[in-house]
Amino acid sequence: MNLVLTTAAVPENDQLAYWCEAMAETRVPMAVTPRDDGPFDGRITTGRVGYLRVATVEADAYRAGRTASHIARSAEQFMGIAVQVSGRTTLAQGGRRADAGPGDLYVYDTAHPFFLEHPERFSVRIVHMPRRALGLSDAELRRVTGTAIGTGQGCGAVLMPFLTTLVDSMDS
Repeated sequence: MNLVLTTAAVPENDQLAYWCEAMAETRVPMAVTPRDDGPFDGRITTGRVGYLRVATVEADAYRAGRTASHIARSAEQFMGIAVQVSGRTTLAQGGRRADAGPGDLYVYDTAHPFFLEHPERFSVRIVHMPRRALGLSDAELRRVTGTAIGTGQGCGAVLMPFLTTLVDSMDS
């Protein structure tokens, strides 16, 4: 069953709090700071495929941070793979910085602090996989977190259509 959460019908003064709750419910808890004053527009369409959590997130520009206190409040940790559909995203995690534009993928680990910068309105498709289901060590996971993957060739070219189709199947 798909769940759609949107700020469209939320009073302007409550939109940011609503968005933070929606992110915590459908993704993971994190702090969100809009880049602009005024109304905040965001929409999350989310669902599950087995152990996978899939979502499309569309929103106005914002900064988000997942800190140790957010991690401590989370029952489960995930590896996230995001497909940048529109706009740009900068991910910082584990001493790495990854810049993603339309068509790029980026990888993050919700078990460790990370920061996202969305400097303009954006859309991303996200797949969260439980870390425990991957059977990989922290060291192995750290090799790919905080990175962007181009989709012109190699692994990114294989992952892009798979992830896009998976998330889009939840939107229909």
